[in-house]
Amino acid sequence: MRKLLSLTLLALLMLPAPAASADPARSRFSSLFCPECWTYLYGHGATDLKGNCAACGKYPLELEVQTMSWYWSPQNHLWLQDPMKGTLPAESLAAVTRPGPGLSRAHYCPEHRNFKGVRLPLLQRMVCAEDGKPMVLAWASHRTWFWCEWDGGWSLTRSPEDPIKHCCTPRTGLLLATPQRGPMAGD
Repeated sequence: MRKLLSLTLLALLMLPAPAASADPARSRFSSLFCPECWTYLYGHGATDLKGNCAACGKYPLELEVQTMSWYWSPQNHLWLQDPMKGTLPAESLAAVTRPGPGLSRAHYCPEHRNFKGVRLPLLQRMVCAEDGKPMVLAWASHRTWFWCEWDGGWSLTRSPEDPIKHCCTPRTGLLLATPQRGPMAGD
């Protein structure tokens, strides 16, 4: 009887929390991110057999993320936050970050998952560099990681050996972000 009770309790603990199952699009999960390629690694062939990025061979970081969705409306020629009839979905991964000075609002291309845009001179409107669709204003986090040859991994700071051996290479860029507290949210 004690064994059956223990197994039942263990099974209940392994079930997802009600809040997480109520809105799966906003639930948090961890994802591998390669600062060298500046991309999330998901899908078949994104990592090699050792768990390194298949494109550059460097060990990736694990970030806490959420799925963010936008919906393209061809009739209105704009991105919407809520789905409507005739809209086309686009999803991105947003890093869960702590609220603070590292966050800012930036123009983002949901379809291409990047911050590359062009300002139209007369309209003063930001559009995606790839296709000219309007960009959305989203939270972004400016991040810098250092690849330290000495340690063979990514770090938030340069190695103490860097001034002598020049062993750390910085990688800097913008990440789509969501300003929330989380157990793995980092600066």
